[in-house]
Amino acid sequence: TKMFQKKSSAITESLNNKPKQHGSLFIPALANFHVQYNFQSIAIALVVMSDTYEQSSWVSSALRAVVFAGAIAGQLTFGAVGDLIGRNRAMFITNSVTVVGCLGSALLSWGDATSIYIAIIVSRFFLGLGVGGVYPLSATKAAEDAHSATAEERTARVSWAFFWQVPGSIVPFIVALIGNELFSVDLQFRIILGIGALPALVCLLGTFRSEETKEFLESKASQQGLIATLRDHSDYIPKLIGVGGSWFLYDVCYYGTALFAPKILNSIFGNDNDVKSLSYQGIISNAMGLPAIFITIYLFRYMSSKSIQIWGFILIALAYILLAIMMETEDDITALVFVFYCVLIFALNAGPNVTTFTLPQETFPTEIRSTFNGVAAALAKFGALIGAYIYDPLNDLIGLSATMYLCAGLSVFGAIVTYYFIDTPEQSRSQLLGEHPHA
Repeated sequence: TKMFQKKSSAITESLNNKPKQHGSLFIPALANFHVQYNFQSIAIALVVMSDTYEQSSWVSSALRAVVFAGAIAGQLTFGAVGDLIGRNRAMFITNSVTVVGCLGSALLSWGDATSIYIAIIVSRFFLGLGVGGVYPLSATKAAEDAHSATAEERTARVSWAFFWQVPGSIVPFIVALIGNELFSVDLQFRIILGIGALPALVCLLGTFRSEETKEFLESKASQQGLIATLRDHSDYIPKLIGVGGSWFLYDVCYYGTALFAPKILNSIFGNDNDVKSLSYQGIISNAMGLPAIFITIYLFRYMSSKSIQIWGFILIALAYILLAIMMETEDDITALVFVFYCVLIFALNAGPNVTTFTLPQETFPTEIRSTFNGVAAALAKFGALIGAYIYDPLNDLIGLSATMYLCAGLSVFGAIVTYYFIDTPEQSRSQLLGEHPHA
């Protein structure tokens, strides 16, 4: 009996001393899924509505861009709130706002065309406020729920959480396909815009009364505000320029291209494309993001985030140039042009698409991680706002091919900013793992 008690005591002590297992990635992954779904759902919803509700140019631009204006405010606000009251409490609030924005887009959009569009514009601002806050919080939560994991494991966790943005970009087209067969136009666009509330509601319930990590709680004593931190640690300024500036340049290209996708596809296949055709083309092209992110996550084993981002920007620039050249060709090579468009979507989803999301977690310590991630993400969504607004007028002014060349130039500039302003993550590993040298 004594021997049994001794062994039992040893086992209990071993279990108590065993490092805590990694937290679930379910909530950060689902949060990233609904972020991208809600960002991109408006593109196909506008196509669904176009024949029934007249769309002036200001309506089209405003509906694409307003969510990013809300996202900027949400990222700046909820990033700081996450450092102040905790990641889970802030996630609960920001997902609540997301649910309100989605349901408002679906349930308040009644009346004539002007009334409907105004209701959706206002609702999508609040939607942006919510999903904008999810951005820094989901990345921070994915990293810190790893507990005592190595820096490489944290980067892998954050990148796997981010992976679910690609399915999030595909599902709006699937919903549109199903709706096109079953429902009227009025129900179709409301379902497309409103169904994004469901995953946000699951995230909301999943973070209700969840405990914060030990790492976050220990960092509270050394927390400072954004301005005070930049004043005392001026070395963070070039890091913020590198992380936020490269993300800004990437999002100008990515969201401009993503939200303009129906028009790009129309220019490739002809203007008689209907909802069904555009949905199939959107599913196929966006599915190119799946292998792109798989390859990027695999490359983390052999390359730093900085190197992946530099080469990724170069790949994006080449893809834009090749597509522009193909679109200028006089011959009837529609299928080949679509192949090069898919190559561009692959390039846009590889490299910087992942590293711009993971680098803030690698660069900034726990006590300021959520705030600085929010600032970097807000700079990115300012780029997305510009991309959403300028593609239409640029297309009218200089043509689609010239717009592609311009995006190639921005991508090269992104590689340059990354090279000069982003530190190799290994230089900040002690901070990443929760140590506080300046506490």
